[in-house]
Amino acid sequence: MEFDDRLAATLRQHAGGAVDAAALVAGARRRGAGIRRRRALGWVGAVVLGVCAGVAVLSRPATTHQWATSALPVALPGQGAQQHPAAVGTDPGVLHFTADALVAGADTVSWSAGRGTETVEFRGPDRQGRLTLARDAAALDGLRQTLASSGQPGAPAEVAVAGRAGTVTRDPGVGGPDLWILRWEPVGGVRARLDMYAADSTAVMAAAGEVRFDGGLRCAVPFRLTVLPAGARVRQCSVGFDRASGPFSEGSLVVGDDQGRWLTVRAQRSEHGDGRAGTITAGPWTARRQGSGILETFVHPGQVEVFFDGLGEGYAETDAVAVLSGYTPADDVNDPGSW
Repeated sequence: MEFDDRLAATLRQHAGGAVDAAALVAGARRRGAGIRRRRALGWVGAVVLGVCAGVAVLSRPATTHQWATSALPVALPGQGAQQHPAAVGTDPGVLHFTADALVAGADTVSWSAGRGTETVEFRGPDRQGRLTLARDAAALDGLRQTLASSGQPGAPAEVAVAGRAGTVTRDPGVGGPDLWILRWEPVGGVRARLDMYAADSTAVMAAAGEVRFDGGLRCAVPFRLTVLPAGARVRQCSVGFDRASGPFSEGSLVVGDDQGRWLTVRAQRSEHGDGRAGTITAGPWTARRQGSGILETFVHPGQVEVFFDGLGEGYAETDAVAVLSGYTPADDVNDPGSW
C-alpha cells in the first residue's frame, strides 16, 4: 500500500485522537506520476506560532559511522519521563526521553511526538528498530508494524529492564533476523515498546538499556505556520534526518480542531522543483493542485504540500490556501537556531 493511502487510513482512524507518527513518515516514499513516491522516514516536529524550537543538524563524521552530538534534537535537562510522567505524549514539541546511543549508528533517524505517543525510529547497517512511549498501553498495542516479520509472534516471556518488569516476544524473521518486541514500564504510569531486529533477547534488552528517561529532547521543523484555521492547533509533529540526502530530509505538522477536522503540512528536501507553474496564490507562494485534496508548491529547499483530503478531513481548499499563505521557512535549513 502506498504511503499516502496508509497515512490517510491511520490519520482518519485517529482523527481527534492519537496519530501514529511512525506510520506518518516511516513509510514515506517517492510518488510517481501525479504523486511522487517518498522515502521511508519518521518525524518529530515542534509547536509552531511562537513555540517552534530548534533541531540540531546531522552530519556524517569523516572517520566514524556515528551521529555527531549536534545531530540530535536539542536536549531539555529535567524534562524526562521520570520528572514529568503525566506529560508523555501530550506535547508535540517535547520527547520525554533521550536515545543518543540507541541511534548512534543509524543512517536515518525520525522523531515524533504528540497525541498520546512519542517515537524514534532508526535504520542503519547494524540496527533497525522503533521505540515508542505512551501512557496508554492501548496506544502501544495499536501501533502499525513498520518492520518486516512473519507476523506470527510467539508467547511473551517475562524479563526485567533496569530492574523494571517487562515482557519480550520473538517474531520470526523472513529471510533475515528475528524481530523482537520488548515492552516494559520504565517509569510508573509510562509504557515503552521497543521493536528491533536482533539475534536474541539479550541484544534488544541491552539496546533498551541505552534509553534514558531523566531528560528530554526539544524538536522542531524548519518552518512555521503563522495562519491556522479557527480553533485549530498542532496535533502531531515530526522530523526526519538522512545521512545521504540531509541533514534535514522531511518534516510535517498535523493541524486539527476539537471537531475532528484536520490537515497535514509536509515539507521535503528537494534541490529542484519540477518546473510546473502554479495558478493558486497563497500569500507569497504560488501553488498548484496535485491530485485530489493536495496543494503543492516549491519553497527552497524543497517541496511543500498541504493535504486537506486523503491526509486531511473536514477542511476546504480555501482553508488549505490560507494555511499555505502563512508558511514561513527558516532562514537556513542547516541552522537550527533559525528554526
